[in-house]
Amino acid sequence: MSHAVLTSDPPHVEPATDWQPTIGILGGPLDAANLGVAALGYGAIKGVCQAFEQPRILCQSWDRDQPCHTRINDRDHTIQPLMLHPTRNLRARTGVRQVRILARLARLIGRPMRSLACRINPTLDQLLRCDVVLDVSGGDSFADIYGPERFMHHAQFKLLTLELGKPLILLPQTFGPFQHQTSRDTARSIIERAALAATREHNGLAELEELFDGHVPDHVVACPDMAFQMDPDGSHAHEEPLARKDDDNDILIGLNVSELLYRQGEDFALAAPYRDTIHAAIDWALSHPHVRVMLVPHVLALSDDDHDDTSQWQQLNQTSDTTVCRTVLRDLTARYGERIGCLGGPYTAPQIKYFIGQCDFFIGARMHACIAAISQCIPTAVMAYSKKAAGVMERIGVGEVVTDLRQLSPTQCASKLGELFDQRHEIHHKLTQSMPHVIRQIEQFFTRDFRAAMKRIR
Repeated sequence: MSHAVLTSDPPHVEPATDWQPTIGILGGPLDAANLGVAALGYGAIKGVCQAFEQPRILCQSWDRDQPCHTRINDRDHTIQPLMLHPTRNLRARTGVRQVRILARLARLIGRPMRSLACRINPTLDQLLRCDVVLDVSGGDSFADIYGPERFMHHAQFKLLTLELGKPLILLPQTFGPFQHQTSRDTARSIIERAALAATREHNGLAELEELFDGHVPDHVVACPDMAFQMDPDGSHAHEEPLARKDDDNDILIGLNVSELLYRQGEDFALAAPYRDTIHAAIDWALSHPHVRVMLVPHVLALSDDDHDDTSQWQQLNQTSDTTVCRTVLRDLTARYGERIGCLGGPYTAPQIKYFIGQCDFFIGARMHACIAAISQCIPTAVMAYSKKAAGVMERIGVGEVVTDLRQLSPTQCASKLGELFDQRHEIHHKLTQSMPHVIRQIEQFFTRDFRAAMKRIR
C-alpha cells in the first residue's frame, strides 16, 4: 500500500513580501521531550513561512540556546531560540516570573528602566522586539484537565505577552475543559484580548459559546491541528531496520504506548488498566501471520545530564513513553521474539513521523503520534482518554477511528482494532480524499486569517 499519495495538492499561495515581521512562538518548543508539542512548533513555523516570505522567527526553547535551521517552500529559514520557562525561581533570567516583574517595573518607570531591564534580561529584550507573539499552549494545556497549576503556567506566557503590549495570537488548539471558575475567568479574559484565536476541534466553536455565554467573539475561528502539515524527515531511515520490510507480505503495525496512561490511567477513569489493554492489542496484532509490531515512543526520556530548572519542568509535566515501551518489550520478547521491537533514537518529531509513515496500520494513545500517521494516510486507531481525540478526528472527518478507553474493556478494544484493521484499505482511501482539504484549511488559516490579523496589527 502506498500511504502518502494524495489525490490533489492544495493550491500554493505566495508568501507576502511587503512586510517581514519578527514573530515569537510560544507553547511549541522544538526541543520538547513531548514530540507532539514539538510537532506543533514545526507546524507553526511552516505556517508562518507560508504567510510571509522571510519572517524573523523566535521559537520558545527549553534547552537549546543555538539557532536551528529548516527549509520550507524551497527557502532556508533560521529559527532563533527564545528561552522562556515557567520556573518559580525568581533568579532565573529565562523564568517568566522574573521577566514579568521586570516588564512591570519598565512600564511603571519608563524608558530608562526599560533599557536597563533589557540589558539585564535578554528574554525580555527578545519579546519586546517581536511584532506579535503566537501561542499554542502545547496543544491541549490551555485547560485545567491536568490541574490548575499547569493551566496557570501556560496562562502566564499569554499574560506576559499582553502586559508587554504585544498582540497575542492563539494558534489552533484545544480550549478547555475548565473545571475551576478561576481558570474559566482567566481563559475568557485572555481569549477576548487576543488578536486572533483558533480552535482545532470539530465542536470547538460550540464549546466556546458556553465559555462566552452564547456568543463567540468574531476573532475566533476554526482550523485543524497544525501538526498535520509538519514534514517527515527520513535522514535517519538507515538506523532502524525494524521499520524496513523485506517481504511484500510483511505487515508493520506501529503502536504508541503512553506512560501517562500506563502509570496514571486511574486519573482518566479508564474502563480497565491500560497495561491490560496494551497487552491485548499486541496479542491481537501478533495473532496475524506476517505481522510485526513496532513500539513508538512519542514522549522521550530526558538525558542523564539534564538537571537544570528547564529539565525539571519537563520531568514534572511529562512522562517518558521510552521507558514504558522498553518495559512492554521486556515483558513480551520471550513470547514473540523478533516480531516485536522498539524504535531507538532519540529522534526529532519529523524523524519519528517518517518512521510512523512506514507502517501499514498504526495504533496510538498520544494524539500527535496518531496525527503523524493520519497525515500520511496511514490507517489508524486512536486510543482516546479525553474529549480532545474525538474532537480533532471529527474535525477531519474520521471520527470512527477513535477507540474510547473510558468505555471499552481490553477485549472490546482488541475487537475494535480488528474492525479498523479489516477496514484499513477503505480508511486509507478516505484519508487520501480528505487530507488535501485538511492541509488546505491549515494553509488558508495562515495565508488568510493570520495574515489579515497581522495587517490589522500593523
